[in-house]
Amino acid sequence: METEAPVKCLRSEASHIADVLGHSDRYQYWVGASGKRYLFTTMPVAIISDFQTAVVLTTHPDDSRETSWIGTAAEFLAESASLGQPKRAYVHLLSPTRAARQAVIDDLHAALPN
Repeated sequence: METEAPVKCLRSEASHIADVLGHSDRYQYWVGASGKRYLFTTMPVAIISDFQTAVVLTTHPDDSRETSWIGTAAEFLAESASLGQPKRAYVHLLSPTRAARQAVIDDLHAALPN
């Protein structure tokens, strides 16, 4: 799902800064069907409950780039028993309203292969 950022994109500059600071593995862009990129922070699965309203994306245990689940942290916690142990959990904290978070979730869901 990862794509290259435009050369003069402020987001790509932020990603470059993370690389320089040695935090490049902590941040990940995920691209929706609309082409919009969403910045996520890698978080331990154990602390997802601290981010109840945030958008959460998890990856398959055998492939950290293949999405296995997308929704809110509260939904993740409610469904976690049936999801198994994801390899990584990513949290998107930049959507301030319920509608904005749902738009991110819908856009990312639409980008998933059928």
